[in-house]
Amino acid sequence: MPDQIKICQNCHHPFVYSEYEQSLDQRNGKPEAIYCPICVSIKASELKHPPKPKK
Repeated sequence: MPDQIKICQNCHHPFVYSEYEQSLDQRNGKPEAIYCPICVSIKASELKHPPKPKK
């Protein structure tokens, strides 16, 4: 499993999906990455701190 260059499904920027990340995801039963680390971080932050409702 060599490193892969993937395109983020959210921001459409390329990111490296390393061989190490691939082996970790495979070992933990996770699907392949489809979002770059930045978008994953933003998504996690939004889940932890949801936006306030608009008035």
